Amino acid sequence: MGWFDFIQLIILLLMGYDLFIRLIKNKKYLLIILVILAGLFIVHRITFAIMMNIIFILALYDLVTLIMKKTKYHHYFKMNLKKMVIIICCGLLISGYGIYNAHHIVTTHYDITIDKKVDNTRLLVASDIHLSTALKPQDLNKLIEQTKKSKPDGVVLLGDIYDEKTTKDDFKQSLKIWEKLSHLCPVYYVEGNHEIGFQGVQPLKQLHVISHLKKVGVHVLTDEVTQLNSLYLIGRQDYSIKNRKPLKNIISSLDNQHAFILLDHQPRDYKLNKKLGIDLELSGHTHAGQLFPLKQVYDLLGINDLNYGYKDMQSFQAIVTSGMGSWGFAMKTSGYSEMVIVDIQGK
Repeated sequence: MGWFDFIQLIILLLMGYDLFIRLIKNKKYLLIILVILAGLFIVHRITFAIMMNIIFILALYDLVTLIMKKTKYHHYFKMNLKKMVIIICCGLLISGYGIYNAHHIVTTHYDITIDKKVDNTRLLVASDIHLSTALKPQDLNKLIEQTKKSKPDGVVLLGDIYDEKTTKDDFKQSLKIWEKLSHLCPVYYVEGNHEIGFQGVQPLKQLHVISHLKKVGVHVLTDEVTQLNSLYLIGRQDYSIKNRKPLKNIISSLDNQHAFILLDHQPRDYKLNKKLGIDLELSGHTHAGQLFPLKQVYDLLGINDLNYGYKDMQSFQAIVTSGMGSWGFAMKTSGYSEMVIVDIQGK
């Protein structure tokens, strides 16, 4: 168990205590319930997400109770076993939806017009697969199916394809999929923060991700530029890398008559990227919050320049995908699991 898992366990126990102390006065039974929760968490981390959903509904109930406290209806909101069972059942229903959502991949479509001479280009974008959590290697065949169906000019993998939970066997099996995909059209990859390292696990180094991807025909862009039709694809090292190469140095020699498409795992520095002449930025990382209402919290706190969807800043446009997979546990209650088709054209 890593340090982050330990923090999750502590939070889980605090949430469990807050939930059951309202009904169980005998501390002996409360302790037994907390031990059971800890055991369930050790068996499967999804226990944490389920409890998060239950506690969120409980918090809403507490808020309504507080609002109604000084009204004549306040006695209707007094907590009892029946109400607690209903709250827990609602949390379980939401969790069931989230588990389904984590495994059900949809396709989202964006039409982008750039004010330059641009060859019509279609990109199929996938991000945040987090292989071995919700998705297994066989699920990656959906990318092959979509490639055959939509016939993109290129497939873009926007990082966190692997993470600290990816097994060696799943990694090896995924390489066979990327090899098949690279025979259908060019495949481009940029790294994500989890591939760089989390909880002491560094997939880029320990699984030798980059060298293996290159062997199966994937174009790895690490602060590098390649051309696809009339587009420049500019692949970045992850934002978490200290002293990563300045973008202006990467693009200084490029012909600005061409469209600049920035591939950056984390949606950051939009104002700077616009100033430097980027036409379109494609990112992932956020999972659209993954659990409701985290996206809304991130939006409120200004975490990331965009947490999901499309943003138009006149000469600069951005798309952030919620990703194909899930991190930590196979549950998504905020946003879909998705592949993205981006059709780019000039004016």
